[in-house]
Amino acid sequence: MDDLQLKFGNIPLVEIGRSNNLSTVKESIQFMSNVLKQENKSNDLINFFEEMVDIVESRVNDIDPKDKKRVYFARDDTGLSSHPAGSQHTQLIELCGGDNVFKTDITKGSAGITIEQIIEWNPEIIIANDPLFYNKVYSDPLWKDITAVKEKQVYLAPQSPFGWFASPPGANVIIGIPWTAKVLYPEKFQDLDLKNITKMFYSEFYHYNLTDSEVEDILSSSGLKEY
Repeated sequence: MDDLQLKFGNIPLVEIGRSNNLSTVKESIQFMSNVLKQENKSNDLINFFEEMVDIVESRVNDIDPKDKKRVYFARDDTGLSSHPAGSQHTQLIELCGGDNVFKTDITKGSAGITIEQIIEWNPEIIIANDPLFYNKVYSDPLWKDITAVKEKQVYLAPQSPFGWFASPPGANVIIGIPWTAKVLYPEKFQDLDLKNITKMFYSEFYHYNLTDSEVEDILSSSGLKEY
């Protein structure tokens, strides 16, 4: 922190801890609202977050564990690196009623996975973090027998202006809640207008008004067919 502060000179540097954990994100937002004296705006963001969580949880909490969608998170350009269940980087899978197929006692950091292991897990849905992997997975013979690939259920987490799913830490992951819900259970969220929700989120919290073509590009590029 001291080295970074030296680089910024007289501009104060503030570190926000645990901002990538959805269970503590409200605390981080409230902390920043005090620093920036923007309490009203922070309340709006917290209300949006709580509304999205309530909508999603009310529709997925009664899913029988054996019926939960099996999901794999492909972290890098090879698809062979991931974060396990319980990790802060994959918490949207659990929040939205999915079953992260990668399970281990160590939940911090990423880990390498073999293609043989992924074939054994046979996920129904793959969420990719890297566009290089996403763009080649359907033509890669190593992945062709995995259900998610055969059923065209591979999705690219939006990265504009920041990652919606895993990183970087921050409130940007909040808009990832309705996106992930649509990816995992589109039939349960047909009435959730992700296009308008995204435009509203960007306008209110990024202070940028997306055009129809821009929001279409963000959502369609992620692999969603209906939003």
